[in-house]
Amino acid sequence: MKSEWLAGQRYLNREQARQDIVQYIETEYNSDRLHSSLGYITPQQHFLAVAA
Repeated sequence: MKSEWLAGQRYLNREQARQDIVQYIETEYNSDRLHSSLGYITPQQHFLAVAA
């Protein structure tokens, strides 16, 4: 996670921080790039295979 995403942020509680982190992951994380640690499939493909 990029440090600048949370730089200067102050949260009143853990839920607020969790929501901000989830938003970062959903908007900034590249879920389309192939990952060698996943056998050269995308994180989305891996998630769907594990969930099936």
